[in-house]
Amino acid sequence: MKPLLSGQIPSFLDRFSNFEGAVIQDISIISPTQISCIFELQDKQRQFDWIKLTIDFFGIKNARLLQTQHYDHVEIDEGISLIYDSTLFGFCIGQYKTIKALEDASCFIIADTVKYKEDQL
Repeated sequence: MKPLLSGQIPSFLDRFSNFEGAVIQDISIISPTQISCIFELQDKQRQFDWIKLTIDFFGIKNARLLQTQHYDHVEIDEGISLIYDSTLFGFCIGQYKTIKALEDASCFIIADTVKYKEDQL
């Protein structure tokens, strides 16, 4: 897995079109301090081919997840928010500007570290 650094977030989101049209395959609690999210989405670097992208969040500080059956092949219309605020990463489905604001989302993750892995479908 590759670490996602705070300065890479804008280009990461651009590369995957802010996850608009992505499909959630799974969001799993690996341990009390790790959550893994798996998406199918298009990659601009691969001529918009569909890939599988796994994003792992480590050092979970706060999270709200839906029940597993609610994620099964959910398409993301509005994209995601991936925010860094000097010490923490925040992730949620939908558009939010701050980590504090994304805590109002129905599904969010706040963590110390983010890593990702790309795979072919």
